[in-house]
Amino acid sequence: MKALIVQTAFIGDVILTLPFVECIKNVPEIESVDYLAIPDVYNILERNPNLGKIIIYDKRGKDKGLINLFRIIDKIKKEKYDIAYIPHRSVRSAIISLLAGIKKRVGFNNSAASFLFTEKIRYNKNIHEIERNLSLLSLNSKLCEEKQPKICFDKGDTEKVERFFQTNEIKEDEKLVGISPGSRWETKRWLKERFAELIKLLKERKNVKSIIFGSERDFQICEQINYLSEFAGINAAGVFTPRQSSIAMGKTNVVVTNDSGSTHLAVAGNAKVIIIYGATIPGFGFYPYGNGHKIIEKNIECRPCGIHGGEKCNLEHFKCMKDITTEEVFEQVCEFI
Repeated sequence: MKALIVQTAFIGDVILTLPFVECIKNVPEIESVDYLAIPDVYNILERNPNLGKIIIYDKRGKDKGLINLFRIIDKIKKEKYDIAYIPHRSVRSAIISLLAGIKKRVGFNNSAASFLFTEKIRYNKNIHEIERNLSLLSLNSKLCEEKQPKICFDKGDTEKVERFFQTNEIKEDEKLVGISPGSRWETKRWLKERFAELIKLLKERKNVKSIIFGSERDFQICEQINYLSEFAGINAAGVFTPRQSSIAMGKTNVVVTNDSGSTHLAVAGNAKVIIIYGATIPGFGFYPYGNGHKIIEKNIECRPCGIHGGEKCNLEHFKCMKDITTEEVFEQVCEFI
């Protein structure tokens, strides 16, 4: 059988399918596995030995629109897949799999177009997203023992990180904190002034360096934070690919993040994570997987205000983030350093 995984969401969502990719190789009847994804996540998938083709669907860019949607469907149809696993719960993902002529389509029962699936798996709200994705396989648990997401690197990735550390005079045994302040959604971001205060406190009180992580899109906010900290940190925004960021995060004592894809990049790099929650909650199942991580959140009556957060606080007070002080995050960081 020839299988296709359909996940065209953000980088964190794709990282959380990596244990699924690892386990699917244990299914005897599946001979090959391909992956449909957006361009931003190609770097995460391209070195994975368990995957064949990675089909890129730039749904917000050059593949936007109905004509290009059918072009992608036609491309998938030519591959003659026997089965599609669809962790992405959008109507478009279900339609692509149907119109591409994939006879067996497996997805969650709460997906927007679950009626198009041939097999509907119950979406368990009480478990981690990694385990939910694995439930799509409906396998004996022995085939799914590995649940830690792993990103496959190459020599060039490691060398790039090593050069960065050497250039910035970061020693191998030095205490180091990762700071990842970005998020697609404004209400999932802790205040940039407090990230800056944290970086400054770490340098002044503990003589600990901080690396500020982010994509090219995050460069401005990361540079603002570094400026506010009086350049107490090292701005690495836009320097690394996602794979390289994961390696670099793994060299820190802890990474402080919002509820974003950086959380899962850090976990995949075997880093410990302090995750700061605002609009969203750990109960959605996207918390850092594994042991030893810390969650910081405030019990505000209006939380959660949405599965993804939003561009602004609907009640205009933003207490979920404003009530989280620099000192309490600093204290949590100190436990790791």
